[in-house]
Amino acid sequence: MRTLIVEDDPDQRDLVRAVLEKGGLGPIFEAPDGPSGLVAAADHQPELVILDIAMPGPSGLDILPELIEIVPGARVVMLSNYPRQLHGDEARRRGALGYVEKRVPTRHLLEQILVAAAVTETALEVFTADLPADPTSARAARTLLRQALGEDADGLLFAIELLVSEVVSNAVRHASSAPRIEAHLGPDSVRVAVYDADPRLPERREPDVGRPGGRGLHLLDQIASRWAAEPSGSGKVVWFELDRPAGGASPTG
Repeated sequence: MRTLIVEDDPDQRDLVRAVLEKGGLGPIFEAPDGPSGLVAAADHQPELVILDIAMPGPSGLDILPELIEIVPGARVVMLSNYPRQLHGDEARRRGALGYVEKRVPTRHLLEQILVAAAVTETALEVFTADLPADPTSARAARTLLRQALGEDADGLLFAIELLVSEVVSNAVRHASSAPRIEAHLGPDSVRVAVYDADPRLPERREPDVGRPGGRGLHLLDQIASRWAAEPSGSGKVVWFELDRPAGGASPTG
């Protein structure tokens, strides 16, 4: 599959090239910015285009309509540091077939790109839900994840329910927001992201043993395999990942 990588960061280009080559894709062509990407697309007529958004000069979103005109049969996948929540819908409106966030673990990058390009299907499942700005949102989030994971929880369910309750409750209580939840259920890990409208990042507090609250970040530190709180649009996203343990052992022991 002739593939074009349009990415201004040479280290990221090298990483993506290595992942694609390991997966048997090629020949692979590269371009460091939007205008040279359009030229390369016209010259090489790729079947798959991996397109960054933030680049010097016109962005990937800016050149996307012209790129589709040059190679109308190509499968275009956006690969960006921006969360899907911010630009995913716009990318699809302009012609992209899929959207992958760069924070995806390297071992899953090829899988995510091929799924986004509709080249193959895997066990990866993604779902999103808009929740009300109400204390019942934490319970609704737990129910959604429990239904999505089903018997495939691999001993993670208690930890996921505990963490999502904390993050969603914080979005309602401290950000006064109607949170949006996005979950990626992969074969090796589960990733849950909670978006809210408050740009202030959460601050660590010392828990008071006599009062509820103040434990959310401590629980994320202790239980999650990885987590972060980051700006997203005019608000923020708090996300966490839990690796699926071998043999179904609980991550909390």
